Amino acid sequence: MAATWTFETNPAHRLLRITLGGTFSVADIDQMDLERKGAIGSLRCGFNDHKVLIDVVGCDLSTPDVAEALQAAIGNPVFRAGKCAMVVQSALVRMQARRVVNRPDMRFCASVAEAEAWLLADDSAAA
Repeated sequence: MAATWTFETNPAHRLLRITLGGTFSVADIDQMDLERKGAIGSLRCGFNDHKVLIDVVGCDLSTPDVAEALQAAIGNPVFRAGKCAMVVQSALVRMQARRVVNRPDMRFCASVAEAEAWLLADDSAAA
């Protein structure tokens, strides 16, 4: 299945929701990353002050070159989220995601609702 990605922004919560699906190539990662940077810019918040929810439930396992490209994109300090949650249901995809993301502050969740609750908990406490 071809790679798919969508972005939803919620400027009020400085939240970017990314939904990934299918099988990615390095070229797909490069294009998705360009679009992701634009989506982050639309949040209009401070440097690394945004939150990201990445839903990879519909994503296939990646080849090592694709995993490396994704790691470089996500690890870019200029666009790195202050808080990040990833929705994964497959144990194999979760293991691969842990290697790719390699962040101590990443939370892996079983559902979008769980991920959003964790990401927005700080917003609720501040209100």
